[in-house]
Amino acid sequence: FAELVLIIANIIYYIRILKKDKAEYKKDVGLFYMSVEQSEAVEASKALREYAKKNGINKDLAMKIALCLEEMVVSVEPARADHKVSAQIMIRFLEEEAIFTMLDDAKCIELNQDKEHGPIITDSYNLLKKLAEITEYQYVLNLNYSVFIFEHWKEAATA
Repeated sequence: FAELVLIIANIIYYIRILKKDKAEYKKDVGLFYMSVEQSEAVEASKALREYAKKNGINKDLAMKIALCLEEMVVSVEPARADHKVSAQIMIRFLEEEAIFTMLDDAKCIELNQDKEHGPIITDSYNLLKKLAEITEYQYVLNLNYSVFIFEHWKEAATA
């Protein structure tokens, strides 16, 4: 129950940030939200690509984010053997960037941005760091919170 309250509080906080950002300077192109279990990663990826196609979002960007979604959802490890992890995925498409966020209650994945001063980074995470311009990870209150920012995704105008 406490996890659900935290997820709802984070979603409300994120929506408030979205409204503030929108009022300041960034135009939203779209918002994609989905709750995904490990077994649904491929279907969620397809749903994201369909959403992008329907909303005129760059195909290459959609593929990058879909790969990010699949890799992150598949790589979560349940905290207990009887626990099913449900990842909360939110992707905000703006005029010049896309922000992918994932919140889950799985085990801490101990991702470290600096190879020299921490645990070894997983191969999947290294791949995602190459695809995204900015990557952030936090483990707070037994929740993993990952953020990936993909920039400069607008396609050139076609005549």
